[in-house]
Amino acid sequence: MSETASPWYEAAFDREYLDIYAHRDAADAARALAFLEREKVVRPGHRVLDLCCGNGRHSLPLCRAGHLVTGFDLSQALLFDFRARAGCAISLVRGDMRALAFRDQAFGAVLSLFTSFGYFEDDDENWGVLREIVRVLVPGGTFCLDFLNASRVRAGLRPHSERTLASGLRVVEDRLIDPERRRVIKRVALERNGRTIRRWEESVRLFTRDELDSAATRAGLSGLRAFGDFDSSPALETSPRLILIGRAAVAR
Repeated sequence: MSETASPWYEAAFDREYLDIYAHRDAADAARALAFLEREKVVRPGHRVLDLCCGNGRHSLPLCRAGHLVTGFDLSQALLFDFRARAGCAISLVRGDMRALAFRDQAFGAVLSLFTSFGYFEDDDENWGVLREIVRVLVPGGTFCLDFLNASRVRAGLRPHSERTLASGLRVVEDRLIDPERRRVIKRVALERNGRTIRRWEESVRLFTRDELDSAATRAGLSGLRAFGDFDSSPALETSPRLILIGRAAVAR
């Protein structure tokens, strides 16, 4: 009897993930926090849900700035690291973003940062995440989606790269676009002393802005605004990111 392979997102976000993305540091998170406050995504007194919070790169500065933060993630390894360094009153919950373990209208803002969306092969499941987000938002509450810019990814994909981390680990990454599935795929291998010690794959759906706008509207978000980066620049085909902000309907 053959075993069904686990979804990529159940294996990818382990302790090594933090080493590989160490360049996404406190300064990077500070830019995001400044944007969230400037664009009034997070407001004093509102509860904030950091969806796919990882080890707290965004949750911790939000908490230290006085916001009431709940972190939610599937990865036990990343949540363990989060708890070990928290030093701030944050509630942490482990779970699947397709079924948020919170009551209706529990949060004034929900954040999905650093391309933590589009993981699922079935688009209905990805759109279901948006419906769950709207469900847990108070009327008029704000959702911010920080996503990759599909146009820029398609135009500038780097097929292969290699680098050595401070720990001595060698990171080998191969990237491709699957045109039929409309996904960008990254295959990662970690090497130590010339020997591969771990492999995994990351796979994200290449949603266009129109697709995301339409899905967000169907889910119950309105007043959508789009930005190209955390400096509040406009969303263009060449922008580094695609950041969408919308509000849950007041009357539901």
